[in-house]
Amino acid sequence: RKISTVNSRYWAAVSVLRSIMETTSHKSVDIITTDDIISEVTRRNVSPSTAHNLYEGVCQMYCFMTRNYRLDFPVDVNEIRKLAAREKTAAKRASEENKLPDIPEEYFNFILNAAVRAMNDDSEDYNVRATACMIVMLSQLGMRIGDLMALSVDSLFFKKLAKSGNTAYYIHYTSRKPSKPHSPMVEFDIFCNDLCAQAFLKLKELRGQCEFSSEPFLY
Repeated sequence: RKISTVNSRYWAAVSVLRSIMETTSHKSVDIITTDDIISEVTRRNVSPSTAHNLYEGVCQMYCFMTRNYRLDFPVDVNEIRKLAAREKTAAKRASEENKLPDIPEEYFNFILNAAVRAMNDDSEDYNVRATACMIVMLSQLGMRIGDLMALSVDSLFFKKLAKSGNTAYYIHYTSRKPSKPHSPMVEFDIFCNDLCAQAFLKLKELRGQCEFSSEPFLY
């Protein structure tokens, strides 16, 4: 587990148990029941994702105390685990339902064309042109914004295709999202079309106008 996740789970459990002891006659963890926990989470009327975090935190804390100290509590850990799984499923369903639709193609093309014009316009301010380059790259790569912001000036590579003689560009980057907590970061090569490569190289050129140009980051 990531330290931040452990911390989050711990405080979720503490929050639930403390609130139960403050709002009921149960002043000890020894007598808090499964129903007490369910009533407390239900009373808060929170989103499914928050309810999942609360149940998961409580579940993990009770599992830890039971396994390591052989203590016996009037709490059905399996029931709490089932409720956590149910709320997680509900959270995923809500996330899918609340996703924003794709940008209409006409509007997308308008944004892209405006960004291409801005990045190539010598009369525009440096910040405008740099941001336009990032918009172009974002539209062509489909990378997460965090990964895009972490690209360095040496992330772009190319290969000469033997049969056609054409140049194929690709970007090598490190993705934080699917990486394991205590393992090396996951690295990818992603195809970069000519327009994206143009934006990358233009931004690299523009960096000379930035006082932080000695930093390794592209943007």
